Amino acid sequence: MNPLVSIIIPTYNRAHLIGETLESILAQTYTNWECIVVDDGSTDYTDELLEFYRKKDHRIQFHHRPPNRRKGANACRNYGYELSQGDYIQWFDSDDVMFINHLEALLSVLQICPYLDFVIGNSINFNEISETGRPYIIDYEIPINAENYINERIGWITNDVLLRKSSITVAFDERISAGQEYNFFSKLLSTGLKGQYVKKDLTLRRVHSNTIQENLKKDQKRLILYCYKNDYYILQEFKDKLPRNIIKRNLKRLIRFSYELSQPFTIKKIQWVTWSMIKKQRYIKIGGLYLLWIVANRFIGRGYLLLRTSYRILD
Repeated sequence: MNPLVSIIIPTYNRAHLIGETLESILAQTYTNWECIVVDDGSTDYTDELLEFYRKKDHRIQFHHRPPNRRKGANACRNYGYELSQGDYIQWFDSDDVMFINHLEALLSVLQICPYLDFVIGNSINFNEISETGRPYIIDYEIPINAENYINERIGWITNDVLLRKSSITVAFDERISAGQEYNFFSKLLSTGLKGQYVKKDLTLRRVHSNTIQENLKKDQKRLILYCYKNDYYILQEFKDKLPRNIIKRNLKRLIRFSYELSQPFTIKKIQWVTWSMIKKQRYIKIGGLYLLWIVANRFIGRGYLLLRTSYRILD
């Protein structure tokens, strides 16, 4: 049995890189796949290049993100998923490279383990000169579950994961443009899916300066805001499925991030949003302390002790 695998690739101005990605897909030892490339409004020669590949191999499709969809890679991923016909889904990035046995190695495990919803391979970072390590620490002894993933004891990148389409019940959050895989897999694992490691290096992840992650490192405030949004949306959408300790952990992060993004003698929208989320979680004492901090911060520019006290209650 050779089920169809749908490879979904969002792209934006990566014409100088995506050719290498597509060549690595064309070289796969497993051949029953469709590759759905969704462009996010590129201004380079992506259209011409993808037209060449579309004619070269009928398994490669090229689509543009519909104008009524929000701009961003997540909208492209979701749109590609809606177009997909495969029994299995492999999201991939337009600047990375598959090892020749990438699909075969992942799919073979899912086919012999019907109780699994997804499998995870390994990635190796690389640049134009050499391999440069891994994007995360691998510890196969730590169980794959929502708590360990959200607490960042385990991790992987989107390229590493092959999923059964029938097991996917969440979408990529189109409101965020960084940390999307963390948000997606936090929600997915919160639905109780079962996964397993495939202990093989199967992906080369390109490291270069023109990535969202690298740009965010240069803008700390923006990075904190993206982290805040991720934690907030996870709480908002999946609060009934999260363990209480994860809810506490995310609330602590919201409190800390809102403090770091605020200034003395100001009241910002993020403070009221945070207070509202604390109230929704029914932490009355913490909500009271946080509200007192908002007032104290507005009028005297102080009140950090109130936040530290709320932290201690959450511990």
